[in-house]
Amino acid sequence: MNICQMRMKDYLPQHAAEVFGSAGKHDYPHLIAAVAPLLIGKPVADVVHLLPMHILVPWAIYQVQWAVSLTKSLSLHPNMHNGSWVGDYDTECIQKIFQVQAQLPKNISFTSSRYSFPRIL
Repeated sequence: MNICQMRMKDYLPQHAAEVFGSAGKHDYPHLIAAVAPLLIGKPVADVVHLLPMHILVPWAIYQVQWAVSLTKSLSLHPNMHNGSWVGDYDTECIQKIFQVQAQLPKNISFTSSRYSFPRIL
């Protein structure tokens, strides 16, 4: 890892999107993998203008995979009705989420010819 990559890490998590874009532009796959979990919850529209073209499709696919996994996990919560929470978010919910995540395919990551976005959990 060179000095530039190490210095870019100093700007995390406050400037994760900018670091992600620069890491893609300068081909720092380890830095991309480190920043990806920090951006997974951000809408693609908030990040797209910072990303180089060769990262856009892999990033969008990776983000959609995690959104689907989260939706599936949360839909199993007994207090989730019609997309709204009823009651408290409790340990039972967390246990169910972990159970679902354990059953998810192990390939919820996206590997393009140049980059591999990591599993978050």
